[in-house]
Amino acid sequence: MVDIPVPGPDGGPDRDGASDTRNTSHVPLRTRIIDWVQFIRSLAVNLIVIFSIVAILVLLTRELLREPVIIEEVSLPPALIEKGYSGAVAAQRIWDAITDIQVKSRTHKTQTALIAANRQLNVSEPGTGISLQQLTQALRSMLKLPQTRIAGEVLCMTPGCAMSELHLRLRVFEGGRMHVLSSDPMGAGSLDGYIHVSAMRVLEVIDPFVLAAYLYYYEMRPLDAIDLAEDLMRRQHPQSAWAANLIGNHFLDQDQPAAALPHYRRALILSEEFGPEEFPEPHTNIGLAMIELGDHQSAIQQFWNAIEINDGNFEVWRALGRALLAEGDPLAAAESLEVAAQLAPDDSLTWTIWGEALTAAGRHQEAFRKYHMAIDIDPLDTRPRTAWRHALSEYIEAGTDRCVRAGPPVAVYLRVAGRGVPEDFRSGLLALRHSCGLPVPSDTEDS
Repeated sequence: MVDIPVPGPDGGPDRDGASDTRNTSHVPLRTRIIDWVQFIRSLAVNLIVIFSIVAILVLLTRELLREPVIIEEVSLPPALIEKGYSGAVAAQRIWDAITDIQVKSRTHKTQTALIAANRQLNVSEPGTGISLQQLTQALRSMLKLPQTRIAGEVLCMTPGCAMSELHLRLRVFEGGRMHVLSSDPMGAGSLDGYIHVSAMRVLEVIDPFVLAAYLYYYEMRPLDAIDLAEDLMRRQHPQSAWAANLIGNHFLDQDQPAAALPHYRRALILSEEFGPEEFPEPHTNIGLAMIELGDHQSAIQQFWNAIEINDGNFEVWRALGRALLAEGDPLAAAESLEVAAQLAPDDSLTWTIWGEALTAAGRHQEAFRKYHMAIDIDPLDTRPRTAWRHALSEYIEAGTDRCVRAGPPVAVYLRVAGRGVPEDFRSGLLALRHSCGLPVPSDTEDS
């Protein structure tokens, strides 16, 4: 027997019926809107929480992976604070001085990252008192990831705290050790000079090769730079490969390429032990030394070795072009120099050598445009003017149609080269044009 539900008063199943269901369409619209608003609000809160956790993890990972040198706020005596001086500003001045030396060192080596403590990104969790920096430091300590920090104080040597008697003492915490760098009182010198000397002493600890490069290339103190480089190698410092490369540069700069080669080769050997893993500089420098020694084939191979490591250095492509041109392959040289010009379009020398390669390949019209570009970049450079003059003379003499060749190419040369044209050569060109019935060159005549 089958039970049939008895219809209720509204025509639907009775309350006691087994098939009693509720039609959600009878839920009021206002109630449904409130439910949706609550759902969206809950979803938004959850997404914000998830995004915050991911963002903190990303920031935390980035902070752990990078190794900046932190410059703490410098402690100042009350007398200086009363005069309006600030420890944070003092730390920033030290940062400025170190960064200035790094820029002027002109080295391809990766620079040590510096950051003043008051510029660190510091995210705090409300209500817990825990900050990103505290968490990072705790994890660094737990994972044994040391971080170099610089702290210090300014001491007054007299009761009045005169500027000439200020004494800066810095502490560098690096590799589990502390280096105390104590300077003499400032004396009659400037504050900038005093901080600069202190910055040099800091770099001698945290990034000594940069200091050596700065002494060599900027302050023109090669003997001091080489002494520091040799000391790094004696101590088997991690920057020994860079030091050996600098010593090689010193000999190459002294026109002693044969004496430079052993140091460049030693730099390659040291890089296998101390790094960097990718070290194209010695290959490039060996190639330059080989050019000076006349061994262009070996130079070309060394330049290709450097390019395989880093193909973004225009100087290597330019040097390769020089070697290929000297080896008698001007078309390959032109291709290399074209790459160099793409990487450094404002380098006058690249455009000049490119013009010389095209001249050697017999493509004079193209070469003239390269010389033109070189002069536009550096109007004081005499090399493109000289090269253009020789190429133009060769171009005119190479054909039987001298009057055609004495047209726009000569006019453009005279206009662009200007006063750089020797008077006897100018007179010869003007005489040639006159004999061909060509007018005095004007600015409207072009090649």
